[in-house]
Amino acid sequence: MWEEPPPKLVLSPDEVHIWRGNLDLSKERVEKLALTLSTDEVERANRFYFQQHKERFIVGRGTLRTILASYLNTDPVTLQFEYNKRGKPRLGGNFSGHELQFNLSHSEGLVLYGFTRGHLLGIDVEYLSAGKDIEGIAQRFFTPREYAIIKELAEPEKQKAFFRCWTAKEAYLKAVGSGLAGSINSIEVSFLTEEAIELLSIDNNSQAAANWSLLNIPLSQDYIATLAIKVLVSRKAAKTQRIKHYD
Repeated sequence: MWEEPPPKLVLSPDEVHIWRGNLDLSKERVEKLALTLSTDEVERANRFYFQQHKERFIVGRGTLRTILASYLNTDPVTLQFEYNKRGKPRLGGNFSGHELQFNLSHSEGLVLYGFTRGHLLGIDVEYLSAGKDIEGIAQRFFTPREYAIIKELAEPEKQKAFFRCWTAKEAYLKAVGSGLAGSINSIEVSFLTEEAIELLSIDNNSQAAANWSLLNIPLSQDYIATLAIKVLVSRKAAKTQRIKHYD
């Protein structure tokens, strides 16, 4: 399912492109990507205490610039970003208001990027780490019905179901630009299987969720990831949108 990108990138209105990348690259690659960053991005990178975290930030942002530049046929260095009050980036400068939408998420050494045209989208990936108080977190942040489902599941399905639910919620919140500052327990999703993942309601309003589609992203067994996208078609049609996965 994951393939090498073509030499010339074309993103059609009915397509979603998902990119997967490794944040742990050679020193030479990190230094090369660092040259594409803006002054404020370099300052952000330098605020990281641990060198690994600094380098992963550089790779994540440098790779984002590289991919965006390929879609826009420009130089990565020339790209400018604008941010909403919660820090969600969008194209600025000469490309301010451009229909190309993007979002990114990383966990451990893996980074994912989502791209589409004219649709809000959010993406979230989580590493399946042990030791989390899954039931406690679910009780605090999930709806009563979601918590009841999580509580009854046995391991290891409990962990997988929890992260399917969590990534679905966070992907939606990132798509609308609120991040976790939004009320995560105001969103209800179905999440028992990858195929059944769906946004059910927003603030107890099922109609508000009607134009949102949730899509599981196939990864290794160590990660769970979800894409949320707002479409002006039915959920069934959205599920059949052409999804391309690039490595």
